[in-house]
Amino acid sequence: MKLANVNNEEWNTFAPYVDTILLPVARLGFHEKELHSSEQVIEEIAGEVEQELQGRLLLMPTISYGKDLSTLQLYIRSIVEEWKSSSFYHIVILAAETVLHELSFSTVDKPYQITLIPVKITDGAKDMNIEEEASSVCEKLILTWSNE
Repeated sequence: MKLANVNNEEWNTFAPYVDTILLPVARLGFHEKELHSSEQVIEEIAGEVEQELQGRLLLMPTISYGKDLSTLQLYIRSIVEEWKSSSFYHIVILAAETVLHELSFSTVDKPYQITLIPVKITDGAKDMNIEEEASSVCEKLILTWSNE
């Protein structure tokens, strides 16, 4: 289920079953007015994952960031803390692998778990197989759930 498409009545029906948040994170930058963004690819993959794992997963809006990863990390930490107090046990961050190598999160107290799932985005991102990437993300998520 996508947060952007859920009203309060629907949420109250599904909330007891949703324990996982999927947070897409995408780079957005410009160089001499040339757009450099991984947002479209990340959002397409996240949308496919949400469709495949519907019922247990809540897809959040994509967070866009520039060059300052320290600010991004502080922001993600603050929202993760809030989500933990709302009974979301699995927080999954989906981003380009180059970004996830730069982010670090300390161990979270059980039963909460932060999972970083990297997506390899190349210069030819338009040629990526979105379904294949989404399937790989789904497999990693299911493995995470089975290790509870």
